[in-house]
Amino acid sequence: MKKAIKTITCASKRYKIIDDPGISGGEFHTGTKEIRLGRHRTVQDSMETLLHEVLEVILVERGVRYALERTQAENGDYLFNFNHDEFENIVKDLALAIQDLAIINKEAV
Repeated sequence: MKKAIKTITCASKRYKIIDDPGISGGEFHTGTKEIRLGRHRTVQDSMETLLHEVLEVILVERGVRYALERTQAENGDYLFNFNHDEFENIVKDLALAIQDLAIINKEAV
């Protein structure tokens, strides 16, 4: 049986992983350092949502996500802008987050 992950490292900060059946998909809050995951039909859906939120947290923490000025914010209104040096740092941050996932799965064996 696999152990549920409770925290994950995003851009050198620890974020709590919270199951929240009241939401659809996922969301994060940088102020409280939380990633909230809604109910998903499959393990793949859960993993895709977690990785989506983790990568977006990393990009926000690194200051490379920008919102277009609109009267009503939509998910598609965010732009990401970074050079290759910053991309390498983002990959390192993502590797740390994935390492947290690997440790959880190894402990469950």
